[in-house]
Amino acid sequence: MEEYVLNREWTFWYDAPHFHHSQQEKDNKFKWINNIKKIYSIGSVVKFWQVYNNIFPVSKIKLYCSYILYQKDIKPVWYDLHNMNGGDLSFTLSKQELESLNVDIDEIWQLFLLSLVGESLEFGDKINGISIINNRYYYEVKVYISDVDQINHKKVILELKKIVEENIEGISEVEIDKIIFYENKTLL
Repeated sequence: MEEYVLNREWTFWYDAPHFHHSQQEKDNKFKWINNIKKIYSIGSVVKFWQVYNNIFPVSKIKLYCSYILYQKDIKPVWYDLHNMNGGDLSFTLSKQELESLNVDIDEIWQLFLLSLVGESLEFGDKINGISIINNRYYYEVKVYISDVDQINHKKVILELKKIVEENIEGISEVEIDKIIFYENKTLL
């Protein structure tokens, strides 16, 4: 079977609240990386689907847990050298709205992942990763940007929204809420 090698290798991670061992560890941003679990690194289309098809869908993970897809060899933390000039762009998708429109979060998440690993985003080479958190009333999506000076974060949101609107019926009515952008430079 042909592998169809990806342009970049990626790593799936999983973060769950029960991985945190103490309040002190939760409060220490530098130890956060010790609390997430690496699922698997992928470098081909075949490996992507093998991993993706064998993990729980986003809609089935526990509350406050998250999936992260990050470039291999870059730690999914702001203080990694590849992230220090970057930032993260976060937005929320209301569970109530998605349900009322009969829109599947798993399909949206899959589109985001495929757009990233398939290199179909205009600014894809400036994106180090993406994550999704299952909160009580909404899903929070974060896009991790490598260099804030080389990318317009509003265009990233518009591009993700367009990809979803073009591929999922009914999604054009869903609002992307609480768009927040953090620059990692402000954390130094």
